[in-house]
Amino acid sequence: FDLTQFDQYAPLPRGISLLSGHFNSDLLLTFAQASNKAPDITLTGSATLQGLSLKNSTVHSPYQASLKQLTLTLSEVDVMGEKPSQIKLNIDQVALTREGEKNPALSIAGLDADSVIVDKFKHQIALGEITLDRLNTTLRREASGDIDLTRLFSSTQDVQVQKKAKTKTQAQVQTQARIPMPGRKPTPVAAAEIKTTEKAAKSGESVSSASKEKSPAADAPWTTQIKRVKLKAAKLHYED
Repeated sequence: FDLTQFDQYAPLPRGISLLSGHFNSDLLLTFAQASNKAPDITLTGSATLQGLSLKNSTVHSPYQASLKQLTLTLSEVDVMGEKPSQIKLNIDQVALTREGEKNPALSIAGLDADSVIVDKFKHQIALGEITLDRLNTTLRREASGDIDLTRLFSSTQDVQVQKKAKTKTQAQVQTQARIPMPGRKPTPVAAAEIKTTEKAAKSGESVSSASKEKSPAADAPWTTQIKRVKLKAAKLHYED
């Protein structure tokens, strides 16, 4: 399947341009159901991305990414998410090149993850040993003290949010620095908040009790665990 035709079915995010790429898969969907039990739907096989190339202009430092091949081996994937799914990941030749430059800022000849277990119920991702073959990158420390490589992964939207937050913090500091007026009566909003709190206390309601009624599993954040990372013939260049 030619991925460059994908935008005919669903548009890509603004700032992402897919230049080339093909998707191949050999998957088997198995359905089984025992008496008086929920059905088991499992997916096995493999899925491959080949010759992928895209341009990302949504980050602070736009770049072009190239990928020779990515293969996902689905040992056993529970489509319903009731059981942990087992996956293997193999990547062959990936590189990130800044816009206007020829040499990649980050390149990896190969990446192997022998075991990836995804537990949708517990919101956990457990990775076994990850092997990085010939990782090559250059880090440059700018005058501000920041590492330039982080610009490849920080979106322009995040930078704008940080600037707004910094401006808001400075405004709050200036407001707090003013001399308070003694004997000032509370604003109607503050008085309304006090009355609402008193009313909730009389009726026996509390914020903590309301939060306990919520299911912790549904809102629990996803966690990732990595057993070990193995580097083979890695090169790291640092410029200050």
